[in-house]
Order: sequence, then structure tokens, then C-alpha cells
Amino acid sequence: MNFFNIIAPVYKYIHPGAKQTFEMVYKIGNFKKEDKLLDLGGGVGRVAGFFAGKVDDITVSDSSKGMIEKCKSINGVKCVVSPAEKLPFENGIFDKIIIIEAIHHFDDLGKVLAEVKRILKPGGMVIIEEINAKKIPAIAMMVIERLLGMTSNVYVARDLLSVFQKNGFEMKVYNENKLFYYLAGGVIRN
Repeated sequence: MNFFNIIAPVYKYIHPGAKQTFEMVYKIGNFKKEDKLLDLGGGVGRVAGFFAGKVDDITVSDSSKGMIEKCKSINGVKCVVSPAEKLPFENGIFDKIIIIEAIHHFDDLGKVLAEVKRILKPGGMVIIEEINAKKIPAIAMMVIERLLGMTSNVYVARDLLSVFQKNGFEMKVYNENKLFYYLAGGVIRN
């Protein structure tokens, strides 16, 4: 059984900080009420729930059925089970895509970024929050996740920025040297 299916009932309690994450992402993202938002790898919807009432259309997508079952209890949020590498959405449908502490769980980041490019509207924005690989809590998390059989890849901000740039994104880094950093930007359109 998938680890996230097992911990879904208690995930929001063992993973605090959703309100602070929401506040930072909301500030960076210049959100509008009419935005169509995807929380990719959004699990139980712990961050997406804070967008209810602030944007009209919110979807959480996650590969864990257990996490999505918990997500369904949040009013105003649509919840979809799907791997990030093959999303069931139309081209150019989302104004904003957030990926909160999920990048390190994706098996094929290149495929995920191709999907993000495909479903993001022209001029749309992607906002990432990730844990800083240089910090002791990130190192401890990686050790624990590896012991649990996960293949997590934790990045420092500049390395993740480089991955995005190589995949056709123009991104800006925020809070680069803190425990959690952010990348925000969009697809370079020719």
C-alpha cells in the first residue's frame, strides 16, 4: 500500500504550517477571484482549502487515493486522483498551479513539468514551495523517506531553478536560504 494512503487520515496534523504556506503563496501569486487554480500533488488539500472563497475554481490533484478521499471533505475544492506525470486536464486550462512540498516526490520531474506547461494558460503562473536540501530537517526527512522506500529528491533552490529553466520556465526564487523556499514564474512562450 502507498505510504500516503496510510497516513492520509492524520497528514494535516503531522504536517503543520499550511496557513503560513498559503499566505506566502497567495502573496507571491497575485491571485484573482476568477483564477482557475490547480494544487498539484496537493494531498488532503491542506493548502488548497485556504483558497476557498478567494478564487472561484480550485482543484487538488494527487496520486494517492487516500489523500484525495480526505480532500473531498473540503467545501469548494474539487479533488482528482491522478499521477502528476499524466494529468486528466485539457490544454491551457489553469491560471495558477501550485506545487507545495511535492516536487521531491515526483518520479519523473521532466514529464511533470511538460504536463504543467501543457495545462497552464498562456501568461499563467506556477508557484512552488520546497524544503531546502541544505537544512538539517530536509536531510532528516530524506533519510526517513528513503527508509520508507521512497525515492525522494530534495533540491536547493538554485538546482531546482535550473531544472525549471532547462524545461522552458522563467522563474524567480524567494526565501532562498530559509528552510522552505519558493519558485514562481511561468512558461517562456516563443
